[in-house]
Amino acid sequence: MRAWIVGNGPSLANTPLELLKDEVCFATGRIHLIYPKTTWRPTHYVMTEGADTTQALKDDFGEQIKLGITLWLSRGWKGNYTNWNLRKYEQKTTTINWIKTCEEHTGVHAGLHAPKVWHLPDLCGFGSSLNVAMQIACQEGYNPLYLIGCDLGYEDGGNNHFDESYDVGLKLRPASDANSDCLWAHNVAFRSSPIPIYNATRGGKLDVYPRVKLEEVI
Repeated sequence: MRAWIVGNGPSLANTPLELLKDEVCFATGRIHLIYPKTTWRPTHYVMTEGADTTQALKDDFGEQIKLGITLWLSRGWKGNYTNWNLRKYEQKTTTINWIKTCEEHTGVHAGLHAPKVWHLPDLCGFGSSLNVAMQIACQEGYNPLYLIGCDLGYEDGGNNHFDESYDVGLKLRPASDANSDCLWAHNVAFRSSPIPIYNATRGGKLDVYPRVKLEEVI
């Protein structure tokens, strides 16, 4: 069964997400900001980036839990989960997977010391939560994977996400680092993934994977 990996790029605002209502989808970041504009909801939510982004993601975690979406969270978020009293939102269908990602590349940007390959079954946390979501989907047996909302082309102070309020309260890395790290991670994924990965994003600058159209796949 295929799975969709949903990024947070500006193209997502113009993507007919309703087409994915019956599909398995892994989402990341502040995806809840698009919920008022669509009836689509993801199946899984992945967040493995540093817990120093703190309070800005509290609402996002809460929205996923209220919906009973399966969560894959870095163990570093356990303290926040308890302090924010998010357990009160848990549904009978809520599953939380506390996962560990490799730390040998923490603080390392694309270059000499960046990872060259995935090393499954251990999860490589380099790049972003999206990279981890692809590895989880692969290990869960989904095949192939399709990306949407994965635009790349970050600009400092630019329109980098599907919602203009997305960056409020977040600690952002420089656009140059975000572009190079994410592109590096995608190249690693392309080389390492034992299953095909396709890019169904509308436009954008991510050309590592073969391009397909969402409407044609569905």
